[in-house]
Amino acid sequence: KEVTEEPVQEDQEDDEQDRPRKLRRCSSLKSGKTPPGTPGRKKGVRFADVLGLDLAAVRTFLDEVPKVPTSAYSDLVFDDIFTKDTSPSLYGSSPTTTSPVLAGLGNIVRPDRMLVPMFQQPGGRPEFMDLVRDRQVCLENVIIHDPITLCLRGTVRVRNLDFHKSVHIRYSRDSWHTFSDLQALYVDGSCDGFSDKFSFSLYCHTLKIGDKLELAVRFQCKGTQFWDNNAGSNYCFQCLPMTMTTGYVPITVAGSSPSHDWQPAFY
Repeated sequence: KEVTEEPVQEDQEDDEQDRPRKLRRCSSLKSGKTPPGTPGRKKGVRFADVLGLDLAAVRTFLDEVPKVPTSAYSDLVFDDIFTKDTSPSLYGSSPTTTSPVLAGLGNIVRPDRMLVPMFQQPGGRPEFMDLVRDRQVCLENVIIHDPITLCLRGTVRVRNLDFHKSVHIRYSRDSWHTFSDLQALYVDGSCDGFSDKFSFSLYCHTLKIGDKLELAVRFQCKGTQFWDNNAGSNYCFQCLPMTMTTGYVPITVAGSSPSHDWQPAFY
């Protein structure tokens, strides 16, 4: 009986093809190990002074307004929002003069008048929150935001009696013979549970030296009005010349006296 031997070579070739091939590292990848016998490169540290250079660079900054050349902004076209302001003024209009920010780029505008508060800022008093609790409304502070346009900015604190409420600033420049009302705006996120804050802006550019501005605050809530007039004295600002360096004497309100019932003083 004859026995035929099957070729084994083809089976071995098939096994080699099925076997996974080993991945070889690309020659461009750096090895993490340095082969033994590789000559090392010594690193040296040299300081700048050895090379004749300074060890530290010193820059001096001057605390002054930088001088901007006219050519830097001569070709710019400014929108009306930068040259005009729509905030209320004493006569219902805003000043049409150039914004102080833009004016500062050219010649420096020096004001010839200043507004001097004739009262202590209520917000700085330790019993301020007690005043809010007793009066339901109290002026917190009012400052001269812009000495060029005589812009006043202030804040008012009121009791959080109800969600619906409104705050108005009543002001006069002729001892309440005439007056106007300005609505204050609610300051977002100012509610602390007990009180809310409102803010306002008022341009007083029409005031002349010797004039006096008087303010009072009206708070309306749940059909009731509450007033803060600085305990009957009103919040007064006196317009004085900027050249004055000495003390000043407050101008008293003609025919007025501190009173709790002060509303008729407006008429």
